[in-house]
Amino acid sequence: MRVLWNEIRKSMQMKNTYIYAAVTLAITIFFAGYCVFVSRAEDVNADGSLTIVNGSAAIPVQKNTDRSLSGQVTEEKLKNALQTVQEHYDKTKDEFVYDKEFLNCQRLFGIMNELNYVYPEFNEETYDSIDQMSQNMADSYYTVRAEKIDKMIDAFYTSEGQKQKAKKMNEKVKVPFSYYEGYGFWNAALEYYTILLVVILIAAALFAAPIFAQDYHSGADLVFRTTKYGRKTLGVCRFIVAQLYGIILFILASLLFLGICTFFFGSEGLQTSIQMMTIYALADMTYGQALGYVIVGGLISVIGTISMIAFFSAKIKSPIVSVIISIAFILVWKIAAMLFSSSAGSVSRLFFMTFPMSGTEMIHSLTAISIFKLFHWYIWEPYWPILTGMFISMVFFFITVYVYERKKY
Repeated sequence: MRVLWNEIRKSMQMKNTYIYAAVTLAITIFFAGYCVFVSRAEDVNADGSLTIVNGSAAIPVQKNTDRSLSGQVTEEKLKNALQTVQEHYDKTKDEFVYDKEFLNCQRLFGIMNELNYVYPEFNEETYDSIDQMSQNMADSYYTVRAEKIDKMIDAFYTSEGQKQKAKKMNEKVKVPFSYYEGYGFWNAALEYYTILLVVILIAAALFAAPIFAQDYHSGADLVFRTTKYGRKTLGVCRFIVAQLYGIILFILASLLFLGICTFFFGSEGLQTSIQMMTIYALADMTYGQALGYVIVGGLISVIGTISMIAFFSAKIKSPIVSVIISIAFILVWKIAAMLFSSSAGSVSRLFFMTFPMSGTEMIHSLTAISIFKLFHWYIWEPYWPILTGMFISMVFFFITVYVYERKKY
């Protein structure tokens, strides 16, 4: 315990410890503030003219609009919304006539539009114009959606096991969907939180990368190795210090970001079905439950990534080289994952999602129709980075300590 405390005190005396934390928290405040700044709402004046409200002023305006039809998204509500939108559509001018009734229906019309225009190749019938959209789309909305997703699953996968897994998940999605005031603002918040997780990873990597290498470089490690606890125990303690820094930074940044968002946006919207983010999501969960997955995925991502970076540090004698390799490791993975792992359930996507950094992509995994096949097992994508992240963390803990204990000069 004394060795661990000494390593903690040593870290607390380093300026970089506070610089990385301060920069991360400053970026956190910026992202949270930007989410509020880009908030947007439409309001109709007494004379029928439209006003665009931006920033924090837009939040109560949009929440008031959402409140009018919030709750369960029944097919009766969808039918009325479609009828209202069609009545307000001027075909000759190809534009809408705005009033309160029209604005109130936009959320519901949006998910009908998504059913019509997104993945149109799987539609029984596609409507080119708003006025052509059939009332049957609203009357049988959930049946049409389920049938369309079944076709998409059949087209995406060749494995019968993957198809059955995905279809069973889709059958369990609770209908009708529901939405609550302010949920739209949480869409942006979740996207920026995903970016923030990568920032936290980089800051934690900057701290962890020299955790062993700096004493190799200075020659102090030769002295430490002559002491009673200078090998295995010291290796364990340094690994723990690197993890503690990443975990504490993650907790502080998350609390700050989500606290600011909750203060401005409220928590009511977190009760909304995740299908209001995309109707093709297979997860039967709310925004709040999805946020829980994102937090867990982010935390495991931080722990797993630091475990691998600590290993790099234990192997490399130069702290600068260790830092460069660690940051490049994160950024190259991020770029490569964006370029080469787009196909749902593909081998390339499975490969990239195996890396611990993939936990930062949790919100995209939750809304994707992605089932991985691993031998005879079929795994829903969000579970994979959680399982592999925990496994990598444990494996690299033992490998890092082993490498450090047997380090030779």
